[in-house]
Amino acid sequence: MEPVAVVVPTLNEAAAIGGVVAELRGAGVQEVIVADSASRDGTPEIARAAGARVVGVGRTGYGSACAAGAAAASPECGIIAFIDGDGADRGDLIGIDGRAMRTRRGELSLLVDDFTVLAKSLRPPPDKHHGLTDVETRYRHRELDLIANVESRTLFIERARIIADLGLDQPLWRQYFVFLNGALHGDLGRSF
Repeated sequence: MEPVAVVVPTLNEAAAIGGVVAELRGAGVQEVIVADSASRDGTPEIARAAGARVVGVGRTGYGSACAAGAAAASPECGIIAFIDGDGADRGDLIGIDGRAMRTRRGELSLLVDDFTVLAKSLRPPPDKHHGLTDVETRYRHRELDLIANVESRTLFIERARIIADLGLDQPLWRQYFVFLNGALHGDLGRSF
């Protein structure tokens, strides 16, 4: 088996980095490189104590950290993998504590104070670029189709609005009861 290096780009991820590095070491990864983008919460020290090699990145940014980590990998490593330093995977459901804010460029964003992983993803979600191409999977796993395909999601939302506007989202017995109640009382009956 070829030697593997794992690069973990980080920025202020002290709460999770020790566990991430320990898990990688326990899985037999030969080289764990934490590419730190000037964290102010002790992330580099915790990563070193957990057994990772820490590389300082000259500027902030995920791409810069990935490039610096890949450059620091030893030449005998044939495989370089990248993972997030917060322990979250693509597709995980997370709960966020924070507030809405505007970035320097005026974009609406979230200022995250804390987050909690609510549910781990057992399988990664479909590819963003290609979407869900298998028709059988689209019908059997509707939730994946709604995540991956914008057209399906838009159609789903429109269909739900139409059904709600027509009142068809009510149970069938309730629709008929309200109709009969109104008819029996000269349309003076109120629905509940």
